[in-house]
Amino acid sequence: MEFVATKVVKEEVIRVRVDKDLKDRLKKMCKNKKVTMSEMITFMIENEVESYEFKLKNSDDTEKRIVATEKSY
Repeated sequence: MEFVATKVVKEEVIRVRVDKDLKDRLKKMCKNKKVTMSEMITFMIENEVESYEFKLKNSDDTEKRIVATEKSY
């Protein structure tokens, strides 16, 4: 897995509360992958947002094709 978190200066902060067990598991995972927790979380967020935007765009395209098909009948 390659991490491509953006190389721009980050100015915004998101605070998240998780239980200690989850934090410890994340910390262990990051240590094994040799990345910081911040890098890992940024990577995960970027992937999730890109996936959401892709699905949203494709959903809009599909809806337009359905409407066009229905009009042709």
